[in-house]
Amino acid sequence: MHHRAMKQNGTGSFFAKLHQRTSLTLKMVILAVVVATVMWVGYDQIQTHELKKIFRAQLSERLSNQAMEDRIRFDRYVKAHLHSIKLFISQHNFTDYIDKRTWTPYDNSPVKKYRRPPQWFPSSSILRTFGQPRFALLFDSRGKLREAYEGPRNEGIPQSILFASRQLLLKSRGQNFMKNIDDKPYLIASELYVNAAGEEKATLMLASPIDDIFLSSALGSSRPGHIVALLTMENSPRILTSSNTDQISRGMYLKDLKQHYLVTGQEFLDYGAAEQVMKFVSFISLGEVNMLIKSIASRERKIRLIGLPILVAAFALLMFWVTRRIQIITAHISEFSERALGVSSQDLKKGDQLYTLETRFYRLTEEVLQAREVQRQKAEEERLLEKKNMEIKQKEHELHLLQSVTEAVGVGVMQKTPQGLAAVNRQMEQFSEMCGGLSSFEISDDLNQEHSLQDRQGSRRIFQITCPDIVKSEKIYLVRDITKIKEQTEALEHLAMHDILTDLPNRALLHDRLKQAIVTGQRDNRHVALLMMDLDRFKEINDTLGHHVGDMILKEVGERLPSVLRKADTIARLGGDEFAVVLPSTEKTFAIEIAQKLLHALEMPFRIEGHDLCVGASIGVVLSPEDGVDAHSLMQRADVAMYNAKKTHSGVSLYNSEDDSHSMHHLMLMSELKRAIEQNELSLAYQPKISYRQGSIYGIEALVRWNHGEKGFISPGEFVPHAEYTGLIKPMTMWVLNTALRQYSAWRSDFDIQHINMSVNISAKNLLDLNFPDEVEEVLNQWSVGPSSLELEITESAVMEDPEHARKILEHLDALGVRLSIDDFGTGYTSLGYLKKLPVDEIKIDRSFVRHMTSDESDAMIVRSTVDLAHNLGMTVIAEGVETEEVLAALMDLGCDGAQGYYIGRPLFAAEFLQWLCESPWGLRSDSETGPVISLPPSAHQGRSTPLSQE
Repeated sequence: MHHRAMKQNGTGSFFAKLHQRTSLTLKMVILAVVVATVMWVGYDQIQTHELKKIFRAQLSERLSNQAMEDRIRFDRYVKAHLHSIKLFISQHNFTDYIDKRTWTPYDNSPVKKYRRPPQWFPSSSILRTFGQPRFALLFDSRGKLREAYEGPRNEGIPQSILFASRQLLLKSRGQNFMKNIDDKPYLIASELYVNAAGEEKATLMLASPIDDIFLSSALGSSRPGHIVALLTMENSPRILTSSNTDQISRGMYLKDLKQHYLVTGQEFLDYGAAEQVMKFVSFISLGEVNMLIKSIASRERKIRLIGLPILVAAFALLMFWVTRRIQIITAHISEFSERALGVSSQDLKKGDQLYTLETRFYRLTEEVLQAREVQRQKAEEERLLEKKNMEIKQKEHELHLLQSVTEAVGVGVMQKTPQGLAAVNRQMEQFSEMCGGLSSFEISDDLNQEHSLQDRQGSRRIFQITCPDIVKSEKIYLVRDITKIKEQTEALEHLAMHDILTDLPNRALLHDRLKQAIVTGQRDNRHVALLMMDLDRFKEINDTLGHHVGDMILKEVGERLPSVLRKADTIARLGGDEFAVVLPSTEKTFAIEIAQKLLHALEMPFRIEGHDLCVGASIGVVLSPEDGVDAHSLMQRADVAMYNAKKTHSGVSLYNSEDDSHSMHHLMLMSELKRAIEQNELSLAYQPKISYRQGSIYGIEALVRWNHGEKGFISPGEFVPHAEYTGLIKPMTMWVLNTALRQYSAWRSDFDIQHINMSVNISAKNLLDLNFPDEVEEVLNQWSVGPSSLELEITESAVMEDPEHARKILEHLDALGVRLSIDDFGTGYTSLGYLKKLPVDEIKIDRSFVRHMTSDESDAMIVRSTVDLAHNLGMTVIAEGVETEEVLAALMDLGCDGAQGYYIGRPLFAAEFLQWLCESPWGLRSDSETGPVISLPPSAHQGRSTPLSQE
């Protein structure tokens, strides 16, 4: 180990000597080569990365525009599919053929299949306009397949379509329905044919596989390298079908394609009903882009490779010039050391010029520092000598300096001698002449004292006399005129204790006088009254005419109110439009009488800038010691009484301990509600909404519930308004939204509820929050719920609080695809002209009009008018508060689209609601042959000629 250590030490010494003896020029050239190489490689990586970003950005912008055009063509092609069936079923060749056909219920003859368009198909000119469907199926009135057109490609109709269930016919009736059959998406639409006599004769179904042929037909001429496809969003997104199956085949995962393709235009498909969530997406190959980037980068590398030797050569020339200058500086330092300091510089071996310069400069600084230390010691001795001389001079001129300074700052100096007081400076002589001689200044033994004197003009002057006790044998007194300082101090104290606008006492002075009145009242066994007053309608004046008008009213109020008070009473402005009055030695009847006089003083209108403005007030009254024995509790309880007067519009209100406990109850309740939201202690109940047209449930409303651990069930009507007032409504709304969509997602995994939406109530506070639409979108993405499956319910009053701001938020939510509903319609006085501007899908008629509509003709008229209004505006109408079968039937007669209420189903928690879904006639019931079937109770059909499912 000793040998190894010696070897390592020898190696280190060798490299150190090599470093010293190597020329600076050579080392810098080597460094330049290394740095240039690293920069060359780094620049190459950065350039390649930036080229990729630029090409991708430009390609993405171009692809986004193409994707938008493709989506529009695809939308038109899909909608043409639905329009074509409505046109097919109205053609004479179809109606004549069906009217002549008679299918017996028990006819088991095989299905008649066509390879060419049958005679009940429209003419070729119509097919060219709308596009020819791949499959067409004709069912009888009982839903049995009778004839089928397999299309020109002889592909064969899938069994799931040949033996279509009743559920499939219902879901595709009058709308496009996307269904995944044999792992391939199909677009299906059906329409019921009813003849002139009102008889159901047949059902026509059109079906087309959404494959490469369908996409190519929808998009027209294809673009080179441009591919469109449909994605399924279940689990990891994967390809259902594409326009180029050679490059992007079915079943491929989107994450595996992003490396070779640029992806854009991912938008949800929403053409009606669908079995699964799908997206429309566009691809473009990145192969050509990567080859172009490599070509550009290769050209750039050749150019940089030529410039590298030139850079190194230039740097070497620069370093040669620098080393020559360093050698000249080193020679000058050596010459200076030898001539000025007598230091001989021994010759150093040639090598690193900087090392040589450093060594010689170090030797020079050592000698300079030693010389400086000698000079410092000499300078310190001279400084001490000069300081001693200055102290002597300062003692000689101390009195003269004191006199000059005191005269400059306006301080008079007196000296107490055996003969009496004597003026030391000119300032003291002026004070003596002003106040009639030095004898006016009475001197006591106190070191600090004040004297109030009158000058020759009779004005009051205040002097401060201090004794610094500089000389022990004879005392010196300093005299200052502090008259202006005292006046300024008193003015500041007045400002600190009075309101600037009205010059009335402020809260601090009122609090002090209230405490004094309480102490005096306890001593004399007398009552003290405190009146807390808040102006009514003051905020309206401020908002309408401006704060300067409000300030003028406050000043006049401050002038009127003292006129009805005694001199011993105190009136103060606490801030804003709030005033308080302290009445010492006062009984209850007199306090109420004073309160009435204060209200009477405000009855006369205030004449401000040509306006006659009326301002009322609400006054709360407390007495001590009955309502409290300290200032803090009296002011708090007077505030409670004042708010009770404002709430009851009584003008004057005495303090009641029950009002105080009620306020504390709500304060504690809001604190516990905040904890309940944060700790997930709330729960949701779910109430169904049924559709008259479908005869089944079409929506679920989520209602928040709070079962307190100690207080039991707390009504939403008790805690929701206070949540809105305190700001807790925002986190509570997001909790309800998140919980409801999580439950909806769980039910969706077990049941086919794609046609059912989840409704959540939102507050006016949410319509003022610009971030609310983004938060809704985030929750929808979190639980993989399509926007059309969510419905947000807003009350009329919430919309009308700030209509323009609310309209912007609603338009943002509508752009997301979320359904919007106006709740409690008829109670908020919404302008009809404004209603048509809102992107609303549904109106809910308030229960107050629905409950008695069978016995009150005016309520029935309101409901009928609301239904007609909504339908004319293109909205659906649902009635809430349906509690009887008679009301349900009456609503159907009036053309209402849906209903909600206790007769249909009460709000239930998740497990109970799931049982209702499975067992209720309005819910989902399993049928082994046809699958889930939805229907209304038989009793709802009695006395009606037409089934509910057809209305």
